[in-house]
Amino acid sequence: MTVKALERIERGADPAQEKAQRRRETGAAGHKRGDTVSALVAEYLKLRPRQKAIRSIGEVKRIFDVYVLPVIGSRPVAKLTKRDVLDVLDILADRPAMANRTFEALRALLNWAIQRDWIAASPMAGMEKPFESKSRDRVLSADEVRWFWQATGAMGYPFGDALRVCLLTGQRVGEVTGMTRREIDGDTWVIPPERAKNGEAHAIPLAPAVAAIIEAAPVIGDRALVFTTTGDTPISGRSKAKARLDRLMAEAAAKERGSPVEIAPFRIHDLRRTAASGMAEIRIPPHFIEAVLNHRTGIIKGIARVYNRFDYATEKREALEAWERRVGAIVSGEAPANVIELEARR
Repeated sequence: MTVKALERIERGADPAQEKAQRRRETGAAGHKRGDTVSALVAEYLKLRPRQKAIRSIGEVKRIFDVYVLPVIGSRPVAKLTKRDVLDVLDILADRPAMANRTFEALRALLNWAIQRDWIAASPMAGMEKPFESKSRDRVLSADEVRWFWQATGAMGYPFGDALRVCLLTGQRVGEVTGMTRREIDGDTWVIPPERAKNGEAHAIPLAPAVAAIIEAAPVIGDRALVFTTTGDTPISGRSKAKARLDRLMAEAAAKERGSPVEIAPFRIHDLRRTAASGMAEIRIPPHFIEAVLNHRTGIIKGIARVYNRFDYATEKREALEAWERRVGAIVSGEAPANVIELEARR
């Protein structure tokens, strides 16, 4: 004990009581009890890549920036209440899916805050998701696949080609639009761990039509993004592109049928489900489809997943080539059993 500490004790100071008071004012990690939600989010986003991600760090940051911080960013974390959380979620009352994602992001943030000693308990304890999650089952019919192909051909590069790759490979649109030529290794596209949703590198064999689309794409900028207009950033404006896709598909359908056709709404992500369902329809085994989609739950899981490191490279290639032939047959109007090569737009 130092001389100054002894002198303070002689004057009546109580070091144990002072230490307890400091702990009441700050967490064990040194965070002040007045620190705001914005400060917590900043530290969370900085450290979270080392945590198991619920979804990509970019998406989580966008949720906080757009929906959370404008409402409760200035609130002290220690004084955060359930009402504050509800204020955030109430704004998203007409957007069920985003409300649920924001709920998940906030819950993960506050649970992490407990682990890091920012707070002792979460104000979200006992709260349930604002909306019941509904599993989507929308897949494109054969007619819709044909109209989709005509529409994407009219759209051209970059969105039309990127959307075709989404359908033919079954990969997520963000993974496709972020593709670089450095990720292409011969006849295989390797999505690096930092770009894959589950944090694991994923190899996708390139069937002929996909390889031709990539080869035909212009080289723009130093980063060599496959789908870009600026050279250094992936394509943006997905909502406008989807609206144009819908319009062009409707035009293709009306031209083919001779009258307007009502096409049920679908999302770009439904192309991934369409690919999976299409592969299942042509009798691709489900564990090979999971390997193509880079799923880590389902047919192969638990301890079996730990010991099953086989990449199914050959099986994935055969599955994707078979699916490409199926799409080619649909697009051409031929019998599905026929092998029709898809010509990439150049």
